[in-house]
Amino acid sequence: MKDIPLSKQKAVALKYPEDAEAPFVIANGKGLLAKRILEEARKNDIKIEENTPLVEFLSEIQVGSLVPPETWEILAQIFSVILKEEEGYSQ
Repeated sequence: MKDIPLSKQKAVALKYPEDAEAPFVIANGKGLLAKRILEEARKNDIKIEENTPLVEFLSEIQVGSLVPPETWEILAQIFSVILKEEEGYSQ
């Protein structure tokens, strides 16, 4: 995101509890709010995935809402990679 001016940067935070039907948006923002979301993620060792088209799409989703089904496949791939990385660190 370093090449994108701060005013144009966007960030979306997702959560996917085991008992949930799908991930849901817990935060989204643009500009300084996006910067703050990313800072909090880094501070809490939360994986950051840069995917501009996906962020553009998800940034329109209201906080607290489930992500739409058309994003499930790509999100499943992302979450799968994250889980494999976490399992690798715990072994």
